[in-house]
Amino acid sequence: MVGFTQRLTLADRLEKSFIESFNSNCKEYRIIKYGMESTPLSGAHDYIRFCRNSTAKFIRYIPDSVIVRTDKKDNSIDSRNTTLIEFKAAATGVRKDSFLQSVRRECKTGVLKPEHKEDIFNVEKDALDTYLSLNQMGVKTIIVAYANFRPPESIFLAQYVESIVVCSHYDPNTLGANTGSGTFVSNVNLMSFLNAKVLFSTAFGLDIKMMNEVESDIQSAFDKI
Repeated sequence: MVGFTQRLTLADRLEKSFIESFNSNCKEYRIIKYGMESTPLSGAHDYIRFCRNSTAKFIRYIPDSVIVRTDKKDNSIDSRNTTLIEFKAAATGVRKDSFLQSVRRECKTGVLKPEHKEDIFNVEKDALDTYLSLNQMGVKTIIVAYANFRPPESIFLAQYVESIVVCSHYDPNTLGANTGSGTFVSNVNLMSFLNAKVLFSTAFGLDIKMMNEVESDIQSAFDKI
């Protein structure tokens, strides 16, 4: 996998291009930045990156964006009308067949197993735990993923966190060579994701043509790299 800083850069490009295009093209909804990255707290990340208590993990991993409905035509109670969004990115996938087989062996019985190396995507375990804890309170979170090592039609993916299949976990401290924060990583199966434009158009009742425009704008932003 590419380095942590590079992945952050890619995720930032995904987030900015997605939000800018979505907000320009969508009339019914708007995506708003509101979390830690929008406050002075973002500069304090180094103070808490090694903390393991629940409060520190909440601050580090709570999604920074939210999608909200802007029109007043539908006042019905719908938990999916207001949803947190988190953007994740990876530019290189699994390289070894042996790692794919290892992940497949670790998958629990009945869990959807990845078929190809490009089906495996890394997400911080603490992040997933945070999103799932929020989900237990009825707070919905969508992960939007960018994985350019996949076929062109499945580079931009999205899924509600409770529907994401986690195959296994990885401890970077196992060999004693880790120099980062030691964050555990979850290997998730991208086969459990949907194309991002399909998920958003279905979940929020949006025009698929509009989401095609968003996808095109995002691709253009990445083509400039």
